[in-house]
Formats: sequence, C-alpha cells, structure tokens
Amino acid sequence: MKKLSFVVVLGVALFLVFGVATQPVQAESAVIKISGMSCDDCVDRIQSALMKLDGVGKAVVDLKKG
Repeated sequence: MKKLSFVVVLGVALFLVFGVATQPVQAESAVIKISGMSCDDCVDRIQSALMKLDGVGKAVVDLKKG
C-alpha cells in the first residue's frame, strides 16, 4: 500500500512540475485600415465588434490615422 501511495504522489508531482509548465503566450498585434469612418459612433462600433472576438484583448481605433 505504501508503494502504491508513493507512486501516486510521484505521478502527481511529476505532472505538476512538467505537465503544467507551458511557454507564455506572446501578444500579437494587427493593423486594419478602414476607410469611410468619420464619427465617434463608427469608432465605438468597430471597437465593440473587435472586443467580441476571441483572443482580442485590446482594440484601438484612430480616426486621424484612418
């Protein structure tokens, strides 16, 4: 019984050390040019739509840059 307990504890320890160790995810960025936007409502709609997408953590819309 002690041998079985030792094997289980060893298995859990190895899983915790090696099974959970993953590389951190690097953030990626993308620039999307949209023509025809001229008001703050356009900005709000685009930002809202982008933030609903999986994996999007931040959306910045700049009317001055286009």
